[in-house]
Amino acid sequence: MPYQPNIPQPATAIRISQNDLLVNFQQILATFQVNHAAFNGATPGRHAAVQFVQQAADPATAANEFALYAKNSILTGQLELFTRRANSGQVVSITESVAATPGYTRTSSGMLIQWGTDVAAAGAQIKVLPAPMATILAMWFTIQTAGGVDANRFIELNGPFALNTYNIFAGVRNANNVAGACNYYYVAIGF
Repeated sequence: MPYQPNIPQPATAIRISQNDLLVNFQQILATFQVNHAAFNGATPGRHAAVQFVQQAADPATAANEFALYAKNSILTGQLELFTRRANSGQVVSITESVAATPGYTRTSSGMLIQWGTDVAAAGAQIKVLPAPMATILAMWFTIQTAGGVDANRFIELNGPFALNTYNIFAGVRNANNVAGACNYYYVAIGF
C-alpha cells in the first residue's frame, strides 16, 4: 500500500484509519532506512552513504545556499560530483580525473593539473593539451632519454600560452642550439 499524505481526515475516527496510519509509518521508516544508520541505533539520522540523482544542468543557488550534485562531465563523459557556490556562483568539479598518461585531475578550488608525454618535432611548434584549459598558469618539461643518457635535447617555451595550447621549441644543445626532435614529459597547471 503506498504512502497516503492526507490521513487522517478531520472527521475520520482513528479506529477507521489506524491501518492506513501504520502503513504510512512503515513507508516513512523504509524510506529513512535507505543510506541511513538505524533509526533506533547508536547513530540515528547519520548517513551511511549519499546517492545523487543526475542533474541535467547546474542548479541555481540563493545567497545562503551551497549545492553538491552529480552531473555528466564534458571532460570524462561520466557522472561526476560538482559544487556550486552561493548566488548561483562558480561551478567546480571535485571528482573529474583520468589516472593515465595523458591524464589530469581537478582540485576542489577548480584548478586543473594535467600531465603526459609527447613527441616534439625539430623546431618551433604549437601543442594542444588533452583536457580543455582556458588559462595555463605554469608548465614544466622533462626530456625523455633512452637508457638515462642525456642526448643534449631540450624543450623551451617559445611564446605565450593560448587557449588550451602551448608553443615550444625543441632543439639540441650545441654551439648553435639547432632544432632537434625529442620525446618529453609535461605537467601543466591552470583552470
